[in-house]
Amino acid sequence: MGKSRMWRIAVLCLLASGMCATAYARFDLIDHTARATGRGGAFVATADDGGAFYYNPAGLTKIEGNLVQGDLLAAFRSTKYESPTGAGSEISQTIPLPNMYVAFDPGVEKWKWGVGAFMPFGSSTDWGDTGPLRYAATYTQLKTWVINPAVAYQANENLSVGFGFDMYTGSVTSRKNLNYGAVVPGAADGKYELLSDDAYGTGYNLGMLLKTTEKSRVGISYRSRFALMFKGQATITNKPGGAPPESTSAKAQYNFPDVFMIGTAYDVSEKLNVGFDFQWTNWSEFSGYQLDFDPNTASFADQWVEKNYHDSFLYKLGSEYKLNETNFLRFGAAYSSEAMPATTISPPNSFDPSNPSNRRYSGYVGWGYRKDKFRLDLVLGVTKYADRNVSNGPAAERANGTYETIMPQAGIGLGWAF
Repeated sequence: MGKSRMWRIAVLCLLASGMCATAYARFDLIDHTARATGRGGAFVATADDGGAFYYNPAGLTKIEGNLVQGDLLAAFRSTKYESPTGAGSEISQTIPLPNMYVAFDPGVEKWKWGVGAFMPFGSSTDWGDTGPLRYAATYTQLKTWVINPAVAYQANENLSVGFGFDMYTGSVTSRKNLNYGAVVPGAADGKYELLSDDAYGTGYNLGMLLKTTEKSRVGISYRSRFALMFKGQATITNKPGGAPPESTSAKAQYNFPDVFMIGTAYDVSEKLNVGFDFQWTNWSEFSGYQLDFDPNTASFADQWVEKNYHDSFLYKLGSEYKLNETNFLRFGAAYSSEAMPATTISPPNSFDPSNPSNRRYSGYVGWGYRKDKFRLDLVLGVTKYADRNVSNGPAAERANGTYETIMPQAGIGLGWAF
């Protein structure tokens, strides 16, 4: 391989890592490439562009030549909260979700390799510091991103396999008010902040793509669990009586789930392809985390933070219709069960308004354009969360009430094959 080509690869890898490192977080959205999202995420048995890095690395063998691809999706989140007394608060935010992929033909028959950069998990909520949820959460952000080199091998005309190595990094920010007025009448709220440094972890992903008939394919992929040990600083300010701020080091390990996907794609005709995917996410791996402070004080005491998550299941249905040699239409729908505890929370302290999620219903429409080496993909969609009614959350944190969330999405993808 020539030096100029090696430099191009290095630059593209750096672009991928930089693009991902500046992004916001996501939580279980369908947002990996505009093309796959237009198909409702039913892509594990197709996976013939940059989306292969997330959905199925075996699909790299279906990419002809070399490919550079970048996608930017945006989620427009609106969450409304109403307490049992009628007090309310609202989140309105735009969350950019970039992805970057490069795939190369190494010049060795039957082999393909490349690198992808994207966000596997995350969440972001900002309830403000004056609303009814201020003692539970004012601002919370979990960011994770991954650099995913992968290699694929085509064993024969019917079977391809792939393997990827995952290099993760992430950070956590958490803020809330402290109700000093309940102890010292007339006292202003205190401010609590937990801010972590970047944490690092590793994992792997596997994939298989099998051509079962001339018109149908089956895809299977698995992404391993991983852990991030977040270390940082916890600080309390605005203490009563002009007391000085108090700070201590803090750490907590988050265990992120493994993910299994299986799907099928079928060519109904020369122009129409349909696909169906099933995804299992092992959220029971995230039962909670131990938050340790050093040193422990009256204000900072070690604690187990209960999450009590359970496994979630995601069903995805999608289609792609070839209008002509350059234009494609896509439609998709998805349903996801909820990983967080059920509407009636048990145990009481396991609900957290920093992530007021619930089961989700999604619909998408997309358009693709192919001309020579150039690729353009557009997608529009909307995800509606079932209302979450919390009736026995922690009363001291005022988390009881109704949470309503809707999340429109839009995205664009650009690619260049060479």
